[in-house]
Amino acid sequence: MIQTILYAVAWSIAAWFPITDADIWWHLASAKEMLAQGNWLHADPFTFSSGGAWVNVHWLYQLIIYGVYNCCGATGLVAFHSLCWGGAAYLWVRRPANSKWLLLSLPLLWACHYLLMARPLALTMLLLAMQFRVFYAAWPGRVRWAMLLFLQLLLANSQGLFLLGPILVACYAWEDRRAAKEQIWGPVGLVAMSCVHPDGPGILLYPWRLFARLQPGNLFGAKVAENVSPASALLHYGYSMAFFQAAALIVVSLLAVLLFFRKGVAHRNILLLVPFLGLAWVAQRNIPILFLIAIPILFNSTSEGRTAHRWGWIGIAFGFALLVAQLQWWMIAPSPVAPFRTPEGASAYLLGTIPQNATTRVFCEIRHGGFLAWKLHPQVSTFVDGRLILRDSAFFARYLDLETHPEGFTGLKGYSTFDYAVIPVGYPQMLHPLAVYLSRNPDWKLVYFDEVAWVFARTHLAAIDLGSSSRVDEVRDSAYRDFSSRSSTWHPLVRVEGEYWWRSASSLLHSSH
Repeated sequence: MIQTILYAVAWSIAAWFPITDADIWWHLASAKEMLAQGNWLHADPFTFSSGGAWVNVHWLYQLIIYGVYNCCGATGLVAFHSLCWGGAAYLWVRRPANSKWLLLSLPLLWACHYLLMARPLALTMLLLAMQFRVFYAAWPGRVRWAMLLFLQLLLANSQGLFLLGPILVACYAWEDRRAAKEQIWGPVGLVAMSCVHPDGPGILLYPWRLFARLQPGNLFGAKVAENVSPASALLHYGYSMAFFQAAALIVVSLLAVLLFFRKGVAHRNILLLVPFLGLAWVAQRNIPILFLIAIPILFNSTSEGRTAHRWGWIGIAFGFALLVAQLQWWMIAPSPVAPFRTPEGASAYLLGTIPQNATTRVFCEIRHGGFLAWKLHPQVSTFVDGRLILRDSAFFARYLDLETHPEGFTGLKGYSTFDYAVIPVGYPQMLHPLAVYLSRNPDWKLVYFDEVAWVFARTHLAAIDLGSSSRVDEVRDSAYRDFSSRSSTWHPLVRVEGEYWWRSASSLLHSSH
């Protein structure tokens, strides 16, 4: 039992790092908008390029994290998702007899820990783990199925992978040799319960739309980092963490194959992993789903042996190493949000510039759109955010083409209505050529910059053009004093990186000459 607790704590530690996933902000903005309207959201209120219709499958998750944020801030969000991952890991260890072996899986966990982000998947995995425990609980049948249906209701209103509930329950019933009635009608009941959603039965199509976006050759799978196939990561091993994640997936896949051909192992347990191995090989973001389910199955299929006690201590050492590795985040990071990811300065500038009764359209990068919506809606309507399911691959192709052909910016749909453009300096850097192009375009003026983002305004809206000022050196020195004041309390390593991005941003002051 102690080893099981340590294993669960290791998952919580692995997920305990500053927020890097930008989607968390449009989730918070959605909850805020729902409460303001007093209703569910069926249309996109934040962006002007989506066409309007939106299936907000995450509404329950959004309200939960909005409450957490209001009570405990960004640190609370980190803690909430960390506890979800740890709780799920604990609940999925059904048979703790061989739990000493679980600690040996920690290097695999470390390889994928950057995928344990603050996103709805954390809550989904906790609810699925609760379904797992309820299914095998020694409760009366009606009580057990009532709980399974209730958990499925929560799943269907929290995240798009809710159909994993019926799939897993069908697998559990088959693996446990339950009666045909439970094997068939139980999962069917869970699917029916999933339709209890603001969008009704149409919600059942949502997971298939998500899966279609991750097919090989699709732009969404080729260009969005966590959607890239692990096979692609192996071929492009320059990105180290993606390579380690793919290597860990190979280890788990080989273990599953070896145990399947080993005598005395329940083959049906290993076969449970097949659909999740498939999901993990389609996209890196699915690797944690596989690991949560696979690690207890694989390591509980391993005999104790005489050396299990020794291996248990080695596993504890792995856990200690993981803890030390994660502590670096909290020693270095200046806040619960990873540095240089959110355009806080740009948002403050726009908030102080745009009239309160005006509605302004802002072109932005995908990862910045959600934060701008969180800070500036309804005064600002953004071009795009992380809800890529609202757009087709043709839209995404035109957006990605800006990396090599920034002049295509003027050909974007709705270009004539853009009032401002917020371009990231650091993460990601693909729009740097667009920033240079706008600095030389007479229709646009650079009006603000810091180490995170540039802000360009239409010429008629620009109170000052920083790039063409006759006092460029004075502008740069003043901005650097502001940066020095902001960064005075940062860790030296963060400050060095911040200075690098700030100098990259300030170099644009001269690009128009």
